[in-house]
Formats: sequence, C-alpha cells, structure tokens
Amino acid sequence: MFLAFGFNSLVQYTSGQDVVQRYVTTKDIGGARKSLWTTMWMSVCFSIVFFLLGTALYAFYKTQPALLDPAMERNDGILPFFIMQQLPAGVAGLIIAAVFAASQSSISSSLNSIATAWTKDVDSRLVRPKASDEDYLRAAKWVVIIVGLLGIGGAALVAAANIKNAFDTFMGIIGLATGSLGGIFAMGVFTRRGNGRGAMIGAVTGIVVVGFIKFADKIGIVAEKIQVAGILNAFVGFTSCLVVGYLASLATGGGTERGEELSIHGKTGA
Repeated sequence: MFLAFGFNSLVQYTSGQDVVQRYVTTKDIGGARKSLWTTMWMSVCFSIVFFLLGTALYAFYKTQPALLDPAMERNDGILPFFIMQQLPAGVAGLIIAAVFAASQSSISSSLNSIATAWTKDVDSRLVRPKASDEDYLRAAKWVVIIVGLLGIGGAALVAAANIKNAFDTFMGIIGLATGSLGGIFAMGVFTRRGNGRGAMIGAVTGIVVVGFIKFADKIGIVAEKIQVAGILNAFVGFTSCLVVGYLASLATGGGTERGEELSIHGKTGA
C-alpha cells in the first residue's frame, strides 16, 4: 500500500499539472522547497489518519455486523453509511459539507490545469499561434465546460456500473498514463543520457506494460488475470518507462541535444 501510494504521490508531485502549478508560483526556490516539505509532512499525517479511519470502520462493523446494511455491495458506501447512521445530524452535515468542499477544490484545480495545458501547449503553439488573449480565454472556458460535462458523465457511469471500489478503479485507469509521465520526468531530471526518442519509447512501453497487465486476460492473450493491484499501475508504468526509456536513449545516442541546467546534475554542479 505504501509503495503504491508513494509512487502515485511521486508522479503527482513531479509531473501533475494541478499540483506543480501551485509550487512553481512561489517567489523563490526556498519558498517552493518549504511548500513541498510542508505538503509532504501533511500528506503523511493525513494518510495515517485515513488508514486508521478505514481500520476503525472495519473493526466497528466487524464487531457489530448487525449495524451494517446487508444490501450494500460497494465498499465505497461504508463511510457515507456510517456518517448517516451513527453520527449526530449536525456533525454528519458538517462532514458532508467538508467532503463537497474538498471535492470542489480538487475538481476546479484539475479543470484549470486541463484548460491551461490546452491553451499553452496545444492551442497557442499548434492550432492558433497568432490568436488574441481573448480567443485563448474563450477557448479555455469551453475546455472547462466540455471536460466538466465529460467528468459528470464519467461519474454517472461509475455510479451506475457494478464497481466494488471506485477509488481503486480510478487509480488503475489513471495509472495507465501517469506512471509513464513520472518516468519521463525522472529520466530528464536524474540522468544525463536521456533524450526525446528514448522518452517516447519509454512512455509507450510503460503504457503497453500496464495495459497488458490490466487487459491481457480480457482479450485472450493469457488464460487468467495477472494479479497486480490497480493502485500499483503507476509504479509499474514508472519503472518500465524509466528503465526502457534510459536504455533506448543510450541506444539512440544519449542526451546530446540537451544541457544539464534543468537536471539534478546541473543544480548540484556534478
């Protein structure tokens, strides 16, 4: 569990636009460093609290199984059920409001990141390089609307589907690509010989490896499902991308087209 969540957090805090955009707005390196260390310790504390919460809920209903709804089929429903059935009305309302507030914050950050990435990396570079700021702003608003509607539709499908644990399913899906994204970042920062061709080969390899593990039994390549938890997809993709990408970089000439000013070697003077 700690390995899986550790690599998911590593990918998020190194190459996740919604997180990176926060600490790159600090005034200097010291501010960014302070922000990251503060977030790291808070994440550790909150992770411990969440794990203990799950353990406490398990122990509560294990010792009092009569209080659990026998018709409940999804693990995700246990915490809301406990809040509604066991907590006082005022406390339950506060917790539900806090959940909605936290969700809104996360969703707005993600929508803003997607709109920014589209505007800066696609629209202004490839589609309409000479458009006005008003045009880019209008496009960003449309991206937010479209992606928001797609997100609502996806959430409705997940709610209607027979999924036992939505969180594990979500982590397994995003792990298809995020592991490779983190592997590219690690290769660029920690190696001297990584190059663009190697990064692309590594990224494709990471996605293929994770996809093979997840879908090989469904398309008839193997008889039985490969037993790898979905939350480990980021770890598998990260490792596959980094190893294969680095070897491919060596085979294609190494990192001759880039300097070291943005890598750890350039920062440390190594």
